[in-house]
Amino acid sequence: MQLKELISPDKLVAVVQAKAEELLAAITTIDKRLRKSIEGRLRMARRKNSVHYFHVKSPADIVGDYIPQSDVSTIKALAQKDYDKCALKELQRELFVIDKFLKEYQPECLNAVYSNLAPERQRFLQPVRLPDEEFAEQWLTVKYSGKGMAVDAPLLETSRGERVRSKSEVIIADTLDRLKIPYRYEFPHQLKVRRNSRGRDSSRRTVTFHPDFTCLNIRTRREFIWEHFGRMDDPEYIAETLGKFETYTANGIFPGESLIFTMETQERPLNPATVEALARKYLL
Repeated sequence: MQLKELISPDKLVAVVQAKAEELLAAITTIDKRLRKSIEGRLRMARRKNSVHYFHVKSPADIVGDYIPQSDVSTIKALAQKDYDKCALKELQRELFVIDKFLKEYQPECLNAVYSNLAPERQRFLQPVRLPDEEFAEQWLTVKYSGKGMAVDAPLLETSRGERVRSKSEVIIADTLDRLKIPYRYEFPHQLKVRRNSRGRDSSRRTVTFHPDFTCLNIRTRREFIWEHFGRMDDPEYIAETLGKFETYTANGIFPGESLIFTMETQERPLNPATVEALARKYLL
C-alpha cells in the first residue's frame, strides 16, 4: 500500500548540494592550475590559409612574440590558461547561484506547517506531505496475514520478539530494527507469473508471494523487497531462486531499484556486515 501525498519527498537539496561540491572541486583544481600557468595570453592571427600564434606577455604588448608551430607545449599552455580563466568565472557564477538557492530553499518548512499544529487539529487534516515519522508509523499499521509457521518449526525470534524462519532472517530483521528502518515480515504481494506450458502459452496468473521482508526507505518513500536465499548449495533451491528472479523482473521489480537480496551456503554463512552495508545503501 502506498500512502498518498501531494508532494514527493525532497530530492533536490541532495542533488544540488552534490553539484555544489562538484563545482567547488572544479574551481579549486582550475584555480591551482592558473596559479602555476605561464605569464601572458595567446593571440591568434589568420593569414590566408594558415593560423599564426603569438605570446602576448603584458597589456601593453599588443602584438606579442611569434610562437613557432613546433612549440606545441607553449601554445597548448596558453590556450588552456585562456580557457581556464573564462571557465573559472562561469563556475564561480554557477556556484554563487546554487549557494543562494540553498539558503532560500527550505523544504522542511512545509513539514513544520503540519507538525506545529495541535494534535487535535492534525487529526482532521490531510497534509500535503506527512512528516517522516508519521509516514513510517502509518505504513507500519497496515494489517496483513503472513504465511504462518509450521508447528514443528524452530523457535527463532528477533530482538523485538517477532518470530522468523532462520538465524539469517534474525540478523536481517535486527539490523533493520537497529537502523530504524520500517519493515513488514512476509507481507503478501500479488505478482503475475507465467503458466507452466513450456513456452507455448504466454498467459499469466496472479500468485501471492510472501517475500522475506518488505522494507521502507522513509526518506524516498520507496518500498524494497528483501529476499534472503539461504541454501545456495542446493541445486533444486537454486532453480527455485532463479524462478523467483524471473517473476520479480517480469513484474518490474529489479535488483537495486526495488529488490535487495542476500545469499549464503553452509560453507559461507550470511555476513552481518553485508546486511548492514545493503541496508545503509538502499534504505537510509
